[in-house]
Amino acid sequence: MLRPRLRADLRHGNGRGGGRRSARSHGRHGARPGGRLPGAVYGRRHGDPRAEEGGPGAERHRPGARRGGRPQRLRAVHSLTQGQRRAFASDAHGRRSCVRPRGWRSRRCDETIGVVSHCRQQEFIEAPVEVVWRLIADIDRHPEWWPRVIDVECEGLEEGCTYREVVKTPLGRDEMRLLIEGRDELRSLRIRCLNTGTFVRFRLTGAQDGTFVDGEMGMDPAGLGNRVFDVVAGRRYFTSWMRSTLEALGQSARGAVQGDRDAGASAPSPN
Repeated sequence: MLRPRLRADLRHGNGRGGGRRSARSHGRHGARPGGRLPGAVYGRRHGDPRAEEGGPGAERHRPGARRGGRPQRLRAVHSLTQGQRRAFASDAHGRRSCVRPRGWRSRRCDETIGVVSHCRQQEFIEAPVEVVWRLIADIDRHPEWWPRVIDVECEGLEEGCTYREVVKTPLGRDEMRLLIEGRDELRSLRIRCLNTGTFVRFRLTGAQDGTFVDGEMGMDPAGLGNRVFDVVAGRRYFTSWMRSTLEALGQSARGAVQGDRDAGASAPSPN
């Protein structure tokens, strides 16, 4: 809307300099009756029919048209009053088109670290699959061979059971709560830490002279601290842990086989 004095000057041509000076004081693109802005201001983005339908003056009112080395759109905007600039910032439906809505956040702000460390290694162990499975499936025996596992308290070995485990971490000893996600006799075992999101999976395949063990370890990080650790050192940490785990499992399985042989050799033969 125009000021009362300026509107009177435009209507009656009175005042110092008449209506022509008053119109010039508002710029070449002053507001038209009805509060509508010139087509050069609205342009293609705001649905100006002269720019969209190719009517008379479409090229002249095109938003990107240049005159005097400066975009027509910018020249028109700089010539507006404060009230007209508010109208320019609002589209035909009364919504601010150049002002971000309340609560708006950049897409990058919502992105999380979200990187999942994952390592997979295979090992051939010269021991029957039954021997290897006993070491893996018996949770109470994990401290005997599994690196960094200090103590275990387990009341059940079925799928869906949870148990407590004390583990040596880079920050010292920590008590973890683990879940047995899956258990397939003599074939696979899946365990997940409910505190950190660390997971481990073992798959066993019997062979003629031993057992192939396919091991996976990684982390679905839970919490900001675990996410940062996962990004900085997760892959290296779990790769080293899985390598030492498979080596220790192989040594323990071979030792169990040798112990069974020694026990069989020392047993008295039946008469």
